[in-house]
Amino acid sequence: MTNPVRRVATIAFAFVMAVASINLTSVANVYASHHNPNGNNGTLKVHEKGTPSGTESNDPKVCVFNFEGFGLDANQTGNVTISGQGGTTLNPPVVVPFSSNASGYGETSYINDGGALTLANGHYKAELDNKFGTDPGNKAKSKVFKVTCDAPTPTSVTPLAPSQVDLCGIVNDTYTIPAQTGVIYQINNQTVGAATYPGTGSVTITALAAQDYVLQGTASWTFTFTNVPCVTTVTPAAPTKIDLCGKANDTYTIPTAAGVTYFVNGVEKVAGTYPASGLVVITASANPGYVLAGTTSWTFLFTNLPCVATPAAPTKLDVCGKQNDTYTIPTTTGVRYFVNGVEKSAGTYNTQVPVLIVAVAKPGYILNIHSQLIWVFTYTNKKCADPCLVVDTVRSINDLAQNDDKAVLGYSFTDRGAQPSDFVNVVCPKAELAVTAVCDPKGVIVTIVNSGNAEGTVYVNGDKVVVAVNTTKDVTVSTPGYKAAVKVTAADMQTVLYEKDFDCTPGRGGTGGGTTVTPIAAMPAAELPTTGVVGFKQLFTMVLLAISTYGLTYFLQGRRKLNENE
Repeated sequence: MTNPVRRVATIAFAFVMAVASINLTSVANVYASHHNPNGNNGTLKVHEKGTPSGTESNDPKVCVFNFEGFGLDANQTGNVTISGQGGTTLNPPVVVPFSSNASGYGETSYINDGGALTLANGHYKAELDNKFGTDPGNKAKSKVFKVTCDAPTPTSVTPLAPSQVDLCGIVNDTYTIPAQTGVIYQINNQTVGAATYPGTGSVTITALAAQDYVLQGTASWTFTFTNVPCVTTVTPAAPTKIDLCGKANDTYTIPTAAGVTYFVNGVEKVAGTYPASGLVVITASANPGYVLAGTTSWTFLFTNLPCVATPAAPTKLDVCGKQNDTYTIPTTTGVRYFVNGVEKSAGTYNTQVPVLIVAVAKPGYILNIHSQLIWVFTYTNKKCADPCLVVDTVRSINDLAQNDDKAVLGYSFTDRGAQPSDFVNVVCPKAELAVTAVCDPKGVIVTIVNSGNAEGTVYVNGDKVVVAVNTTKDVTVSTPGYKAAVKVTAADMQTVLYEKDFDCTPGRGGTGGGTTVTPIAAMPAAELPTTGVVGFKQLFTMVLLAISTYGLTYFLQGRRKLNENE
């Protein structure tokens, strides 16, 4: 009897525990649904400016205010959208950005605080929307409130008086309108800004109060401008002259002088510098309103004495052979140079014969009698040092040597008495360049390898790249839209060493042998709780699984105890 009783008791206890587990699971699910971070959590409050931050009270009537949120999701972002209520029209609605911190608290900027956000008096409704940044229809909390701002008390202001300047004549007569907050100035019913204006006749200026201001004191002024002729005494500034050798550089200068007009040989001239020759008579005349004092006439006589020029010495370059022998004619003012009887301009010239250079004065110049005027240049014909020559066989040198007119790197065998044997096995240093390119997350990596014994130069898409001896250099070509065209040319920018179009789109392997760029897969978004029939099926499945699990566990434990007692 004992064993059957124990078995029945064990099974009953297991069933009770399973039912309790089902109930606890249901309660946990219900709790989770009410505290789901994706749910409609928290509250929204309206606070008049001056309310301490974090106060959970609400101000239904405000003027300068902001919004605070409490109990929201951590780091929630969205907008507070304000629309009109109860006859107040607001089109379009006012949108205020909103975000919460890690504790679910957040506050917005102030409205009606002198910034860009303003609301007129009226009834409004505020809704915290766009909670998750993508769904404007997912509403959070809202508040209805009223904006009531009292009309400001007008500020009293005493207008600043305009001023006038009434000088002789009318050219310099002016009146000035001051700049003053709260005051609008008008002339003949036209509003004018703060500035200085020319004055003539009679001008009446009236001051008006700007919005929210009231005037006190004088608000109207009348200025009358006279037209008394001006008589100012002025001493004319004296003109100047430069009388150099010859005539080319002779000048006179008319100065700038207030109230004075200058005439040159009877013709009016404005201030400036003019070429001169012969006799120049300059007179000064008073402008209206001025009288002159001091000297008013000047006479300049310009000479035409020749200029003395000192010829600069020509130079020569006498190198090995004759191909690179040169002479250089300098630039000297007033001097002409003749080479073997032919005039030559300044510059460097090649020659294979002796040259006679003679300096001759240009018109208006004479040559310095103490300077050298003749130069004779002779040139040697020394053998040049053996050039560096790349050769494959002795035969190629012999072939070149047989033609007296052919020069190797600018050197003729015949002219220099060189023999083919002088050049055998003489190898010039040169660069040996190899170019490859592959796709990379940074772009297309172009690799230039120089395995030669001389520095190498290439151009990657037109940009110069220098590669040292026995080194490798990488150049990154950007890939907007994952695509790029790569062209590498030699130092002459004509010879193409490498050319290819690349498509480095992730997952395509990269055209041209580039590396494949595999993007990191994004983590799947957490699924939201399901509802309806599917949710009921899941709940039913969980209940059966719980009954089976707990029932089987306790049954096996009881079975083991019964076996131990037997």
